[in-house]
Amino acid sequence: MLLKSLNRYFPKLIPANTNVVSVLQQLYANNIQDGDHLGWIQALTQLFTGAMFTGFTGREADYYLWNNNSDVYLYEFTWPTSLSAGLGDIQGLNRKQ
Repeated sequence: MLLKSLNRYFPKLIPANTNVVSVLQQLYANNIQDGDHLGWIQALTQLFTGAMFTGFTGREADYYLWNNNSDVYLYEFTWPTSLSAGLGDIQGLNRKQ
């Protein structure tokens, strides 16, 4: 399931980094059965949220560094949002706070 999701959303990642699937499996999706839909949505959310928001920022920093700009600083603010506040509690879902 993890390999299928990575191939769908990050198709260039797998051929360039052959060991990445096993590392991500151990970190985010260890011991999740294929039929455990809540477990998979939670693992994929934890995995892709950071990648989607910080991946483009890292690429932008690379562009600045490649152009000999040595004063590049990155920071990130994190806090819980109210986007899913109206959904109420989903039994078994552990939201990161």
